[in-house]
Amino acid sequence: MVEFPLQLPARGLPTRMGSSYLARLWDVDYRNIVRWAELGLLEFRQEGLARVYYRPAVEAFARAAIPVRLLKPDMVVRHPRWAAGTPVRVIEALPGPLMWSVTYRTADGTLEHPPRCPGYRIVLQVPDGQAGDL
Repeated sequence: MVEFPLQLPARGLPTRMGSSYLARLWDVDYRNIVRWAELGLLEFRQEGLARVYYRPAVEAFARAAIPVRLLKPDMVVRHPRWAAGTPVRVIEALPGPLMWSVTYRTADGTLEHPPRCPGYRIVLQVPDGQAGDL
């Protein structure tokens, strides 16, 4: 059996899924699912007004994703709202009662201070060796 870093249901996935289904499955805001899809990280098909995610694409995303809920300095992550979804290096991460305050560095060396971020938002860790020059 293949281990998935992101949880998948024990009885298997349906053939077709929507953003809300995946958001409930992974306990994240559905807008994060939509952003990962728009960034090309989670393959989908547009069917009318709906985004439809098929089982092979969802399994591939779950296999590659490393979910992070505790940000630490020097960690390289991808967040759907930071640097257009490209990898960034965390410089400072300060948890608050409801929101995180984060500073990160982009590939071009720019320091960014994004708006405070809820801790439940999905952030994907970039595996060692894929961080490039960050």
